[in-house]
Amino acid sequence: MTSQGSSILRGFWRDRRLPSRRSRVLFFPTVKVLRAMSLVLTSGPASEPVTVAEAKAHLRVDGTNEDTLIASLILTSRLHIESGLGLALITQSWRLLLDAWPGTKILELPMRPLQSVEAVRVLAADGSLETIEA
Repeated sequence: MTSQGSSILRGFWRDRRLPSRRSRVLFFPTVKVLRAMSLVLTSGPASEPVTVAEAKAHLRVDGTNEDTLIASLILTSRLHIESGLGLALITQSWRLLLDAWPGTKILELPMRPLQSVEAVRVLAADGSLETIEA
């Protein structure tokens, strides 16, 4: 590199130095407060999407020594996929608890697909539960 080229680079980096600690302005990200929501599994799936026998055939595993391990891998794989994608692979029952209605008046459900809604209940000002009709 020529001396002219290196002096240009030195000037480039000199102009981009950080300010001293005394003059640095710190920026803190804005934290948006979200309403609390909890999703509770009330009834899990009756079976897994893949049986142990199907997994063993795919893995070419003979014998029963690894059945418990394979069953746990099937379970954790399903849970990982469901939590990552926000969907239920097998029919399940869930309860969604909210501290308050969303400000948009539109409730977006964290799990899909939705097959049915059993009930929508609201806590009234007097502390009693009121069921909202469909």
